[in-house]
Amino acid sequence: AAPPPARGGGAAVGVAFSDVFLLHRSPAGGHVERPARLEAVCRALREAGLWSALCSLPCRPARPEELLRVHTKGYVRKLERLGNLCAEATSGAMDDQEGATGRAAPAAAPAGPPAGPPAASGKAVVAAVATKTAAAAASAAAAKLADQLERLNLDAEDAFFNEHTVRSAFLAAGSTIELVRAIVRGTVSNGLALVRPPGHHSERHCAQGFCVLNNVAIAARAAIDELGLERVLIVDWDVHHGNGTQNAFLDDPRVLYCSVHRFDFGKFYPNQESAGPRAVGRGEGVGFNVNVAWNGKGMGDAEYFSAWERVVLPVARQFNPQLILVSAGFDAAHGDSMGGCNVTPLGYALLLRKLLGLAGGRIALVLEGGYHLTS
Repeated sequence: AAPPPARGGGAAVGVAFSDVFLLHRSPAGGHVERPARLEAVCRALREAGLWSALCSLPCRPARPEELLRVHTKGYVRKLERLGNLCAEATSGAMDDQEGATGRAAPAAAPAGPPAGPPAASGKAVVAAVATKTAAAAASAAAAKLADQLERLNLDAEDAFFNEHTVRSAFLAAGSTIELVRAIVRGTVSNGLALVRPPGHHSERHCAQGFCVLNNVAIAARAAIDELGLERVLIVDWDVHHGNGTQNAFLDDPRVLYCSVHRFDFGKFYPNQESAGPRAVGRGEGVGFNVNVAWNGKGMGDAEYFSAWERVVLPVARQFNPQLILVSAGFDAAHGDSMGGCNVTPLGYALLLRKLLGLAGGRIALVLEGGYHLTS
């Protein structure tokens, strides 16, 4: 069940979440960036009795003009075109199913009768035919999607697409903007954007690293250009450097980007020298880009607390942000084999508590990575 509608007063914690985010998944299956990540978060919130205390915020697709503040016109147009083709392919697949069976196939039809002597009723035969037809239609839709991806030359590095990806990505970006708008306007005090696909690797011109649209960068631009803020702090605690977010604001002194991540002398994803501590911004943005770059695995609460106290918080206090966006990846958590670090749940809580002392507590946590479901 979704949280109750948002209420005024500003003391509430908001959440932006939609079931649409669960539809984005790898066509090949078995990918670590999977719907179960979001399901695990929602389940944990419910089991802790926190879900019903959250205020549900509207989820809506980002508009092209909002995306163009961060992404190129060519990339946005390719995504729009792909989204239209996906809608057509999905519609065609449904039409094929209904035409073959005389009705819509059930959402999760049985796999067919068990091995052995045939004893199928008419209903069982229809169900089996519907299942096979649905599989064929889905396969045809996937083939059409793959063909269109190749034709569009989407230049997607380490990212995947299915027929729901573009819709989910546009919704993730727009929903993150709505969370920021609710915080800035005082509808809620702070909140969570439980969205997929993630965003901080996405560059101006392409998808990258499981990311399609840069949700945090798009929301930060909206805070400045639409809502009139002058100082936005982005804290990225995902174990991977947010190259796309950094590049979006390298020369912009209105946005302070602070990332704490594994670097491994440039050998840890995204495998870029610009993820190192020498990248401090350019032009008017010099000094507004801060990378705390670990050269090895195993970093835990003590190391992150030290980075907060010695680097992140002193710089942030001097910047005096009006809003904080957290690229909240949890792949530095203990147990996440991809990150190889050891931050505990209590550690994350204390990192966030420190940030709550800034910007009047106006903080938006936006989901990025994190692949160990129980961490």
